[in-house]
Amino acid sequence: MRASRSWFAALSAACLALTAARSANAQPAEHGPTMMKMPPVQIQMASDSVVVPMRIQDGRIVVDVMLDGKGPFPFLFDSGAHGSVMDLEFAKSQNLPLGGEVRVGSPGGPGRTGRFATVKQVSVGGLSVQGMMIVAFTGLPFKGPDAPRGVLSPYGLAGLLVTFDYPTSRVIFTRGALPEPDGREVFGWSTQQPLPVISITVAGQELDANLDTGARFALGLPDSLAKTLPLAAPPVDAGRARTVDQDVAARTARLKGSLTIGRYSLENPTVMFSALHLGVANVGPPLLRQFSLTLDPANRRLKLEGPPNGAMIDAPAAPPTP
Repeated sequence: MRASRSWFAALSAACLALTAARSANAQPAEHGPTMMKMPPVQIQMASDSVVVPMRIQDGRIVVDVMLDGKGPFPFLFDSGAHGSVMDLEFAKSQNLPLGGEVRVGSPGGPGRTGRFATVKQVSVGGLSVQGMMIVAFTGLPFKGPDAPRGVLSPYGLAGLLVTFDYPTSRVIFTRGALPEPDGREVFGWSTQQPLPVISITVAGQELDANLDTGARFALGLPDSLAKTLPLAAPPVDAGRARTVDQDVAARTARLKGSLTIGRYSLENPTVMFSALHLGVANVGPPLLRQFSLTLDPANRRLKLEGPPNGAMIDAPAAPPTP
């Protein structure tokens, strides 16, 4: 695989965060980047349940989006994105009002400077969101006339359940709430985490993990674990892992042991090691496409509905983008 053609986790859970840069929305923090507190939005639905077709492009979910009545435009819909972003030149071409600066980056990365773009109405099928602020910046890795114009985040849709139903190729929006976490199919995450972080077990070792529809590999792990986990053979070069502001080496190996996520398990999965994963594992589409993943942003819960027998299968990563 050629390093110049790999965007392993562009704009994904380990990768995309909105941080303060001379913004009135910034919240003070003693250490690390300051996560942005986005203003509330108004949500309207054509029915109690809105179902939208989803396409899979380079392993990632793409939906058609209308912006202020124009479009449709392709956008990624990414459970690993803390906030919504778009290409700056595209925002200018749509004459969207541009406001203050904000930083877009990944943990440990230098970040990129963007501008707030206010969209009066963002529509996805029968779902309409009024007053959404999207960060526009230069550096999205998508090329070509049919490439995504940006990335939508589900976490501003408080009060809705957002379901990524891989088996039926649908995204479903409904009002409601998930039940209390049971650690088997329903999980909760801390208010200290901008993205869902749940507990998984890798070869008997308990780890925090993001569930990331925008990643490439089934299981991404911190580099340091390559020295401590039981592996069938030493890790081999797998090109480069890139985010909006980082470019690091990636290696893959087969685990000698099981991956467990709640009631689901997989024996001897292929794993990817890189410096992008700072203490947090990353579960990506090669595994997630076996599930229906529902997010409940208001109550900070998620639900995984997968193989009835609880047995996941190992699946290859999505091919790199040319």
